[in-house]
Amino acid sequence: KEIVIGLSNTFTTSDPQSTASITNTILYRVTHSTLLDWDYDKNDYVYDLADSYEMVDPSTYIFHLNKNAYFHNDEPVTAEDIIYTFERGREMSYTSAKVGVIKEMIAIDPNTIQFNLTGPSTNFLMDLTHPNMSILSKKAMEEQGDSGTMIGSGAFYYKSIDFGNETNLFRFDKYFGEMPKTEKLTFRQYGED
Repeated sequence: KEIVIGLSNTFTTSDPQSTASITNTILYRVTHSTLLDWDYDKNDYVYDLADSYEMVDPSTYIFHLNKNAYFHNDEPVTAEDIIYTFERGREMSYTSAKVGVIKEMIAIDPNTIQFNLTGPSTNFLMDLTHPNMSILSKKAMEEQGDSGTMIGSGAFYYKSIDFGNETNLFRFDKYFGEMPKTEKLTFRQYGED
């Protein structure tokens, strides 16, 4: 029911937009979700928070969100959360280039978002799969500030985090995807000292 994982590097932040460290992305992959993911076996995109998407033209995409997706604070994931996350990303060094191609975002309804790009982009869909593009809860960020980055929509939620020592994650029972069998993940960081 529990998996304990030892790491030689340490986690430094719960904010997916503030680092590209491989060690931190381990956390984001299980605590947060992106619109799309990449299936390396199929060599194709797979849906994560998106239920479907359509390319209206080479510069316009419409995404339909999974209506069963919830954040760890029990708030539904909405188009407004996507807009909030990507607008915030414009100011963050690790995401600004990825969201720079987005000219406009329109919440058509709570579960539908339209992206109008500055022009055709061969990287747009792939960029959406990157852990730096993990969707944040607008409500959690507004209420909790930077600690709101701990609220994701992934299969596990933060129970405790002690950067440089130990991080405990528990299975999120409202997770919209395939439910993991593991109930608890414990990451222990071991420095070289």
